[in-house]
Amino acid sequence: MKKTKLVLASVLKPVDDTRMFEKFGVSSDQTNKYEINIIGFSSKNIPANENISFHPIFNFKRLSLKRLLAPWKYYILLFKLKPELIIVNTHELLIVSVLYKILFGVKLLYDVQENYWSNIVYTNTYVWPLKYLVAAKVRFVEWISSPFINTFFLAEKIYEREIPFLGKRYVTIQNKCRVLHDLQRTRAADNKIRLVYTGTISEHYGIFNAIRLTKILHQLDSRIELHIIGYCAKSSVLRQIKARLRDIDYIELSGGDHLVPHSDILQAVLNADFGLVPYEPNISTKNRFPTKIFEYLAYKLPMIIHHNPAWVDYGKQYNACISIDYHHIYGQEVFQKMLQTEFYQAVSPNDIHWESEEKKLLDTLENLI
Repeated sequence: MKKTKLVLASVLKPVDDTRMFEKFGVSSDQTNKYEINIIGFSSKNIPANENISFHPIFNFKRLSLKRLLAPWKYYILLFKLKPELIIVNTHELLIVSVLYKILFGVKLLYDVQENYWSNIVYTNTYVWPLKYLVAAKVRFVEWISSPFINTFFLAEKIYEREIPFLGKRYVTIQNKCRVLHDLQRTRAADNKIRLVYTGTISEHYGIFNAIRLTKILHQLDSRIELHIIGYCAKSSVLRQIKARLRDIDYIELSGGDHLVPHSDILQAVLNADFGLVPYEPNISTKNRFPTKIFEYLAYKLPMIIHHNPAWVDYGKQYNACISIDYHHIYGQEVFQKMLQTEFYQAVSPNDIHWESEEKKLLDTLENLI
């Protein structure tokens, strides 16, 4: 049976990205209906997979002139691969993808992993007034491309209300956790209490809140440690983090200036006692659902969450979390809850696993071909 040629493409996500590869790629591969090509940022740990081809054609700093050439580098590769289905998750690749669709009649899907307009406007990634110009440019590109997009995949339910150009052509596929069953707890037997901060390392995702909480708890009990594991895109933030950790031996940093394999992040989750969700209150993240919450739930890791009613209510269904105000930390109270709460006494959650989303992905692709 002839397989349909499928391309999954991103500018900044590595080719082994958890959503693009582990979820979309692997799930599509299991049907044996697709010839899968993943285009993205270079990675030091490209998986060995005989049915999925990886094209790590991008390698530049986040703010770089090379990034301006990325869409055309991608466009040239499309001519070589000749896909019939294209899934892009970066606004920068939309215009050239639309052009390719007009020329060759392919099916085009846009995997909306971020509300870029909201992220740019409500965070400090860009200075004022540049942030409004960049946000307007991104939203304009998405808007003029939208008539050519067959289906939008939405990583967050809130995007159904936040993004105005979707029409009825969308399917919400949340970033739920594909459990890696071959991972085992590898931490040495000790009496340490290990906290973990995973994923994107940034100020508005609460990295400094995580460090502050750890310091307060360590003063109460020297068993407290923190493992920070993930990638930090802003060099200025990374310098601040390293300065704060310079003389601290109970906080470990993995990654920082380079991408970390997702399997390493999940291994850190397995080896931890508590997962931190210390996001700064922000309009851009208020109604989103961090991937790390699904991952912590899937591996039954208790969480310490900065109070967000939606996240806390979801976690409390499974006795999974402690809710705190990371700006006003009462260390003794938090520590007592950590020691005394019986976590995960409720029925094990099923709706936090990727399998609950997988069918929606495969049905959508099947309908398009």
